[in-house]
Amino acid sequence: MAAAPWVLVDAVNGRRFALRERWGEYTLAIAPDDDPDLNPWGAPTESATITVASGTDDDLYGGTPPDYSKTATFIAATVRTYLRRQACTHPHNYGDRYCPACGWPLVDEAQP
Repeated sequence: MAAAPWVLVDAVNGRRFALRERWGEYTLAIAPDDDPDLNPWGAPTESATITVASGTDDDLYGGTPPDYSKTATFIAATVRTYLRRQACTHPHNYGDRYCPACGWPLVDEAQP
């Protein structure tokens, strides 16, 4: 745990996101498919935001002080990977990097 709780709110490829880190754990939520401009941070409870990642702060940065460029890359790659998987309508498994039917890349290049 590097610092006090923090939140990042912005957009990637037109989809709003909110990342909240607290006590060494984080959650990355994005706006729902039908309202991509909804800010997940502070959204009304009835809004169906989508959690696309959660885990420990080891995923987000390394060392002290934290390297937030790793966090920004992680957020962008995770949101873009979600959007790529949504764009391809063929059936595919979670671990597939490419769609077996059309070859569409399902994982963002920056995703480990």
